[in-house]
Amino acid sequence: MRREALESISRTMISQPRVMSRIMREALFAWFKAQDEQATGKAKAVITEEDEPVTSKSRNIGRLLRAIFIPSASMDKATLEDIAVDYLVLSHHPEITEDAQVSWIGLVQSISLNPATIAIDRQEKILKLLWEAADVPPQVRHFTAASWLISSGYSSCCSRISCCDDFGFHLSFHLRPSNIRSA
Repeated sequence: MRREALESISRTMISQPRVMSRIMREALFAWFKAQDEQATGKAKAVITEEDEPVTSKSRNIGRLLRAIFIPSASMDKATLEDIAVDYLVLSHHPEITEDAQVSWIGLVQSISLNPATIAIDRQEKILKLLWEAADVPPQVRHFTAASWLISSGYSSCCSRISCCDDFGFHLSFHLRPSNIRSA
């Protein structure tokens, strides 16, 4: 991914954050869905060495996410929080490996927000996104795994809320990949 393209994305995020965020989020979702469909098709065929995942894809996704999570004094806190929540599931997709050198927590902190505060304040929206990502059958198979990873850490992040431990356990149990049947 070219530096100029990433700089253009960052500039547009500053001037039109909600619009650009939606465009990039939908583009990433479509790309992950295509990758999932391609992997499903290849699983039925013989997989060759040429089919091995390329780590540069993960690095490029990481660079793209960093271009989206650009700190800006012109963006209000609510917009930044919305963007952070909107990318929660996408940023946990298994296609994003350690080669991306990026995490949701790091992205949120890069825009001067506290991930724990977002998890608490935006709990309802986060839970809605997790349930949508774990849809049966899921639109993108790996988003179910991403939802489970997020929910596994949710109760520790929100331990200050009395109902969170029990809720986090139930959410984690129901989103565990082994407990979700695909139709």
